[in-house]
Amino acid sequence: NDNIIYLGNVILGTPIRHMFYLQKDIDLEDIKIQKEEVEEVCYLTYKQIEELIQKEQLRPSNKLVLERVMEYKNNL
Repeated sequence: NDNIIYLGNVILGTPIRHMFYLQKDIDLEDIKIQKEEVEEVCYLTYKQIEELIQKEQLRPSNKLVLERVMEYKNNL
């Protein structure tokens, strides 16, 4: 799909995480998650993400992914 952008990968031990960016309106009620794979799904503002990073309230792998997404968004 042309709307999906590959942002690279994060290697922090195993497994390697491949990162994709999709800009699309999604209703959280429509998301089906695998409970063994995903803890939580939520919307965050750019500012909320920045605060989580600054306060070091993210797992290292999640921090790397969100930093990469923010870098991509800043370069648009």
